[in-house]
Amino acid sequence: MTIPDVYDTLTERLGFPGSKLLRAALEETLNPTEAKLVETLPGTVAEVAAKTSVPESEAKKVLDELYFRGMVVPTDSLDSRNAYRFHGRAVDVMDSVFINPRLDPNQGQTFGRKWQGFWKNEGELSFAAWLGGKEPRARIVPAYGAIKDLIGILPQENFHELLKTQELISVQRCACRMRADLSGDKCTHTRETETNHCLSFGPSAELFIHQGVGKRLTLSEAITLSEVIEKEGLVHRWVFRADASPSGMQHSGQCCTDCRIFQALVRGGLDFTSEWQKSRYEAYVTDLDACDGCQICVERCHFDAIQMDKIPGSKRLKAAVDPEKCMGCGVCVIGCGQEAIKMQVVRPPEWIPGVPAGSSI
Repeated sequence: MTIPDVYDTLTERLGFPGSKLLRAALEETLNPTEAKLVETLPGTVAEVAAKTSVPESEAKKVLDELYFRGMVVPTDSLDSRNAYRFHGRAVDVMDSVFINPRLDPNQGQTFGRKWQGFWKNEGELSFAAWLGGKEPRARIVPAYGAIKDLIGILPQENFHELLKTQELISVQRCACRMRADLSGDKCTHTRETETNHCLSFGPSAELFIHQGVGKRLTLSEAITLSEVIEKEGLVHRWVFRADASPSGMQHSGQCCTDCRIFQALVRGGLDFTSEWQKSRYEAYVTDLDACDGCQICVERCHFDAIQMDKIPGSKRLKAAVDPEKCMGCGVCVIGCGQEAIKMQVVRPPEWIPGVPAGSSI
């Protein structure tokens, strides 16, 4: 097999046969030797060496380097790493590129343009077709700072309490915001190169920490970071079912409009609720007189749920929340310096899947 055919094989395996855009991104990500080895996976190091005629010691060295770049995953143990697999989806390869702190900023700009070109032209719509299953895969958890003074907060919607259920927590770069930044589409909410935001737990956290991609956090550090996340206007996501095993929780995205899921839902014409369930809460304007028309809440809302209305007798426009669009994330409340917007409970405890009816704190 010639070297060019290796990249063609990988694009086909990743679900985009004949894609020139994905091929260009892969050529930027994997050199010919790396691509040749990856094409033979899954397999042991010895099997890869035999299939490619690369000395076993060299195959081991290259595969280990790819592991620390996030391109391949061990199928035995993180320490021995005698067998590997390649990612099954193009989006997972893309995320692994941008989550890695070893990515050279100058080289990263080229990666950003190549992968963003693939994502916007081919990957986004394909990913959208995968979304919108029988039930949402995640649920919105309200910003703790937006609901902390309310009565009857359930532990399943208290982000601090949810973090307490996890024995191992790591934080790493958001691949979506890094891709956007490096391709020139700067995030308007935060700078991922300055503060990392994406949280992982359990085996995923262990993997990221071992690779040097993630940093281990204490519970106190994770809670402090969650407060920063809320102030920056990012949205907490958690596993859909509250009765899921804590060990089954792998990731908690802290999302904005740069999120690939968000973008794919919009591009595919899907409702946000097809993938993310609303929280039990809803924002509302509690004091029109206090609203000074600054429009910060409009800028912070990722779901276009707030608009500015003309109110009789007022020279200033006033905020108005659309209940149908509001996902109950609370980032508007955190950003309102006039405290004109509050949160209110509009759904029963059993709205959260796995929480019995009549549950209380």
